[in-house]
Order: sequence, then C-alpha cells, then structure tokens
Amino acid sequence: SGLELPSLMLFSLVQLVLISAIFFYVDGNASVEATMMFFPPALVTAWFVFAAEGLYDRVDEVANRAMKQAGELNSLREMLAMKEEANRLKTIAPFTGGGFFSVEKGTLTSMMETT
Repeated sequence: SGLELPSLMLFSLVQLVLISAIFFYVDGNASVEATMMFFPPALVTAWFVFAAEGLYDRVDEVANRAMKQAGELNSLREMLAMKEEANRLKTIAPFTGGGFFSVEKGTLTSMMETT
C-alpha cells in the first residue's frame, strides 16, 4: 500500500528522535523543556497506530455485516456477489513498514520499550 514507506520513515524517525532526546537529557546537554519538544512526534505516531487499528476494526465490522446481509438477499447472484465482496474485505490485513514490521499497538509498545 502507499502507506508502507511513510510508516517506515515515521517509526524510524520517531525512534531516532526519542533515543536522541533521552541521550541528551541523561548526558546533561539538554534541559527537561528542550527534551520535551521531541515527544510530539511520538504522540503523532501513537495517533497514527490507533487510527489504523480503528480502521481495521471498522472494516471487519462492515465485512461481518455484509456477510449477514448477504444471507438475507433473495437473488442468488446478489448473495454471491455480496459474499465475495465481504470475503475480499476480510483479507485486508495491517499494512507494514516496508515489510519490516506491521503497524499495530504491539509494535508501538515494543518501540517505546526499546527506546
């Protein structure tokens, strides 16, 4: 998808910025206020991950609703078309950061833990 490269860049940049901020704070070269300006990118990344997971949940709900409504249709052709579309929706999986990681809450938690 078109979001793989931006997500790879976003996660990598945020981790680099957070590691740098923590290093400069611990090293004594930066004040708390200066260090805090590095944390908004982490909040943007968290918002990005939660929004992506929310979208996956909504797609699953739509697919389940489509499957249920397909069973209620009178026409066999319409029912099969609706089930086929629902099955296509169910194959949508979380996108990855260039194939290196999947964009989900677990990845965000791991990134913050290692930082």
